[in-house]
Amino acid sequence: MDNIELHKVGKYGTIETNRDENISKACAEELFLLLRDEYYIKGYTYKIYFDGIPEHICYERDNKSYKEEWGKHKICTDIPTIVLEKDDDPSQFYIVLSGDDKFQETGGNAIERSNKNHRGVFEEKMCDNTDIVPYVIFCSGKSFVNENINNIVENDNELNNYFFSKLRQMMPYNFNWDKLNCHSSYKYKWNRLYVKKERFTREEKMAILEDVVKESYEYYKQKLN
Repeated sequence: MDNIELHKVGKYGTIETNRDENISKACAEELFLLLRDEYYIKGYTYKIYFDGIPEHICYERDNKSYKEEWGKHKICTDIPTIVLEKDDDPSQFYIVLSGDDKFQETGGNAIERSNKNHRGVFEEKMCDNTDIVPYVIFCSGKSFVNENINNIVENDNELNNYFFSKLRQMMPYNFNWDKLNCHSSYKYKWNRLYVKKERFTREEKMAILEDVVKESYEYYKQKLN
């Protein structure tokens, strides 16, 4: 396969990656409306953060102190964050969906940039009040997948050594990876990581994200009722 010429926009993005992120945002918005209209949980309301979720709200929810400058900081994920807020106390919330959409063809640090979000913020902070981490990473590009694999990766043999080195660096306490069972972790549901050489289509993203929000709904329906 010939190298793909990317069209740079701004400091980090390209036209292609911006298009990918816009598709992910549109999928998240559609799912937010679906949750709001059809997946009601008594005493709670769904909310979506398109432009980043404020980091300080998890400290306020858990009655923890934080530095004043953190009050201005937002966690800007590629996939908008959907939360479930308690009606009589909006400071109490639960993560329903969030995630990143990363593409890497040659060099770069796309996958590393997801680490600070899914591990440092969501797994350790935003999801500290629950047993699930409904965080999806779409990881695509030739940097991660063996040359002869064209579909969504289904087993470890289809991933290259570069990907594994980055995965172990990012998630040192994970023991194995499985497409259906996600990552092993002390959490009930770890983040979902999907890998593919070609860019994910809208249909592929929608199917994956819809599964995650429905699993989140089922979990919270049992937990909060």
